[in-house]
Amino acid sequence: MYSEKDRRVIKTKKSIQSTLVSMMKERSYQDISVSNLCRNADIGRGTFYLHYNDIYEVIQELEDRILESFKDLVFLYFEDENIQGMETLITKCLYWIQTNPDMFQVFLLPSSYNFAERFENYAIDLFYFHHLKYHPSQSSAETRYIISRDFYGILGTTRSWFREGMPISAETMSKLLVEN
Repeated sequence: MYSEKDRRVIKTKKSIQSTLVSMMKERSYQDISVSNLCRNADIGRGTFYLHYNDIYEVIQELEDRILESFKDLVFLYFEDENIQGMETLITKCLYWIQTNPDMFQVFLLPSSYNFAERFENYAIDLFYFHHLKYHPSQSSAETRYIISRDFYGILGTTRSWFREGMPISAETMSKLLVEN
């Protein structure tokens, strides 16, 4: 009947997702009903259920999209691993934050919602995996801790930058984050 590539399907799913993210800025996802989401998205419940089984499925799709986008950025970085590459990776991530501030606020700032922790563990595992791919002799707990230290330092500073209204450019912020 409907293809996942059908523009109407894409538009409807995008509307549902963006409405849910907007609502999650104000309240917990557990407090959002399908009826309320549909009313805010200006769609019928039947339309919602044509695309999703429940709100958790929408959230899962959004989470998967974030993880997939991040993984794509990391894979590009590791194709050309160097300091300029890390700065480029961070800049691209910061641009994503600037163009998706609601997504960052809802999904990647620490809150009662636990995706931020899932993302952090995923990112550290991803960097560790790639590090070992290029430096197999450096497999150790120490290496993983160094990656964790660097990742949490960058993420924590990025969260501060976001909370302060992103007062400096993504490029300037990237340079600050990769300097020793």
